[in-house]
Amino acid sequence: MKDGGGQRCRDRSPADKKGEFVLEGYNLKAACDSIWEIIQKADKFVQEKEPFKTVKSDPGKGKEQIKFLGGEVYRVAKMLEPVMPATARPSRSSSSPGACPKRAFR
Repeated sequence: MKDGGGQRCRDRSPADKKGEFVLEGYNLKAACDSIWEIIQKADKFVQEKEPFKTVKSDPGKGKEQIKFLGGEVYRVAKMLEPVMPATARPSRSSSSPGACPKRAFR
């Protein structure tokens, strides 16, 4: 996915490639490591791009960045569901891939 500025928001990391498939091998540590890798990349994206500031100066670009992050929340929640279902469900139901969170633009 692009961040609105033409650059890739993320590369195809081992976490992206392994994704949920790590759980098929019953390797809980590797699955959790994959999830944390995605979270760390999303955090770095927020720190570098500052989407909640960008949305004020360039609404289109800011919304695209926030949509990307909403998709990452959904992805992490989906990956967490087999491990921590009670934690994952609220996050997954409040986000979806490619959708802009409604609360972000009050």
